Amino acid sequence: DLKQASWGTAYTMDSCTDWGIYGITAWAQNYVKTVLKIDLVQYSFHIYLLPQLKDCKFTGRGTQYCMGSSCFVHLRGDATRRLHSVAHEVGHNMGLAHAASPTFEYG
Repeated sequence: DLKQASWGTAYTMDSCTDWGIYGITAWAQNYVKTVLKIDLVQYSFHIYLLPQLKDCKFTGRGTQYCMGSSCFVHLRGDATRRLHSVAHEVGHNMGLAHAASPTFEYG
């Protein structure tokens, strides 16, 4: 049940809040564990492909400096077609940051 897996808050395909994204992540983890019978504890890196959400402002996001623990990447639907987006987010999992300048995060 998606609502139960997301701590009682229903996830909808129109939601791009952290709460909704982590809810669908929890649902996916539960599905893999209970239906597919795969123990995710043995895997450090998890990539979640999200549907094309209308109010999502990000292409993808990944946890930074998570080596050895549960690392995740969330990619918005259309981002999966761009290898550089996948590589960018997985790079965060491996400890890479943005090449920021004082005035521009990505520069």
